[in-house]
Amino acid sequence: MKINWNYFTKQRGIVIVSLVMCLVILGSANYIYTRSRNDIPDIPSDGDSVVDGNLPSDGSQDQSTSTQKDYFEAYRENRQSIRDMEMRYVQTISDNENTDASVKKEAEERLLAIAALMEKELKIENLIKAKGFADAVAFVEDGAINIVIKAEEITGAQATKILKIVVDETGESAQNVTIITKT
Repeated sequence: MKINWNYFTKQRGIVIVSLVMCLVILGSANYIYTRSRNDIPDIPSDGDSVVDGNLPSDGSQDQSTSTQKDYFEAYRENRQSIRDMEMRYVQTISDNENTDASVKKEAEERLLAIAALMEKELKIENLIKAKGFADAVAFVEDGAINIVIKAEEITGAQATKILKIVVDETGESAQNVTIITKT
């Protein structure tokens, strides 16, 4: 019996790419989880006096308001750093001259998919803001879309508007969309 080593070599490349992608996703999830669990105190400005090494003593800055206000920016930065890291890994696989042609094609398709997801998220966020909301972040994945709106609460009509934007931009069904409010 003769073994076809070319078949196993191609399959090994696909397995390696799959394992690298799993590693990236698990590493990203671990980073997000660990970072959200660590409470990093605010660094006071030069003019603030510090009590207990943490908060300004004059009450000029409410820590919860500061943290809440920066949630949307911090989320975007974390999302972008994770996507950048994922794109670097995929690009490394694509640029490797020893990588099989089919694996390179898969890597290039993944890069295009990541770019498309980033574009959808940006469109959704900007369209939601255009509807009058202060801020919004979107995380789009195949089969699941999460939207966080900067608001105390939203009405049914507002939720319908947001849902329509998301469904129109992504083509996903409404049951795959989750809308969360955060002030």
